[in-house]
Amino acid sequence: MHVLIVAPYALWTPHLETDLEIAERHLEAGDRVSMLVCERDLPTCDTNKYHKRDQCFACIGRRRAGLARLSGPVAVYRIRDVLEAVDRERIAALPTRFESPAALRVFEFDGADLGLAALSSLISALRDADVSVDRDAKRRRLVAGLLRGAVQSYLATRRAVAATGADRVYLFNGRVAPMRGALRACQQLGVACAVHERGCDLDHYALYEGTLPHDIAYNDARIRRAWADPQVPRADKVALADAWYARRAHGVIPNWFSYSGHQEAGTLPPDWDAGRHNVALYVSSEEECAAIGKEWSGPLFDDQADAVRELCAALAGRRRDLRLYLRLHPNQIGLDNRSTRLLRGLASEFVTVLPPESPVNSYDLLRASDKVVSFGSTVGIEAAYWGKPSVLLGSCFYRDLGSTYLPESVEAAFDAVAADLPPRDREGALMYGYDQATFGVPFRHFRPDGVLGGEFKGARLRPPALYAAAARASGGVRALRRAAGGLVRSARRAQTAGWPGS
Repeated sequence: MHVLIVAPYALWTPHLETDLEIAERHLEAGDRVSMLVCERDLPTCDTNKYHKRDQCFACIGRRRAGLARLSGPVAVYRIRDVLEAVDRERIAALPTRFESPAALRVFEFDGADLGLAALSSLISALRDADVSVDRDAKRRRLVAGLLRGAVQSYLATRRAVAATGADRVYLFNGRVAPMRGALRACQQLGVACAVHERGCDLDHYALYEGTLPHDIAYNDARIRRAWADPQVPRADKVALADAWYARRAHGVIPNWFSYSGHQEAGTLPPDWDAGRHNVALYVSSEEECAAIGKEWSGPLFDDQADAVRELCAALAGRRRDLRLYLRLHPNQIGLDNRSTRLLRGLASEFVTVLPPESPVNSYDLLRASDKVVSFGSTVGIEAAYWGKPSVLLGSCFYRDLGSTYLPESVEAAFDAVAADLPPRDREGALMYGYDQATFGVPFRHFRPDGVLGGEFKGARLRPPALYAAAARASGGVRALRRAAGGLVRSARRAQTAGWPGS
């Protein structure tokens, strides 16, 4: 087998290490391995959106340090080297200005949603789902660079697959601009492709065959398949699900950061009155899924903040004992955009707004509330697990598992929030918890020591001294020239020695 790993990003741990883990496994199996990389080829990327030299040198150096630790040779192709003249002409002809996010959202290249890919990267970079694409010249350059990078990766992946005859392709994430370009190229070519992301905990990575990690139907099928596995007794599955929910309730997120460290256990809002019908509404952070595609568009509401505003207006006076507690997501601390301003301004006689920095404990609020309303955040299925009626108003992986209420109209949503509802069956919540506790492939060669750190084959990957010096020297023209000359000499030496990537 010949595999191609599309790996333009080398600054992020554990994602570079996952690329290397996959490469090492295939080398051990006797397969041929090639890698498509960026060496300052992309005009911008998610790890270095303004194309700073020092970060580029550090990225190149880290990748080479990782490649040097592999047990066999890897043929390395640079994006700029595989592109042909006709590709460069097409890239040069790309639009450089979009009047609105909507215009970027619908832009396609060879039928691929690369405008949406650029928008997804832009939203993540600026942490604003309502981001402007035409605010000033700097923003326009960033948008144009992201789109160009998506198209470069798309075209380069097609060329690299043809050049190598790859039977299988691996790439990271698939959502952001260059990675979605690579994924769409593989899908159009019909070549087997796996997208890697974090697994159930730091010791695992996940593979998604031929699709985005955000694919709702794919994840639903995986959850059901795992739950139906006859080789694992039901009691063991339930125990693992129970443990997963218990850890989250104590602020332990096995594969990511916990955002609730500033919250105080045992705290409820100062105006809490147990005699009321108390509804906790948890607002999600929208950046991750704001530009995925139609399946992540809300079934009832297009915009979460506007939906909450409509909900508050519609429920005012509907029942005298209703109290709505609006919990903004803790990872929105410090954000000031249209959505956060709108949500903070919704406080009223029956609406209490708990801002991201509030010390009120989200799980104490969940346990004390009569009902939970969410737009797809994990707390929606957690509420169902803990025996609370849970009303889901958005799209998510647990939507069709049967443990949440799914209003079919806007008016039905308002009614569900105001009504007295019994909790739904917990089976779907157990299915979800078991999957989240177990999905993914255990690392063999990477040993994490934190969310963003670890060692690959016994070493922490750092740029070789030459690349580190080039990165440090990036502030001075003469030093840059010296560093660049050193890089060229190093590349020539590497080529003579047969070092892959030269």
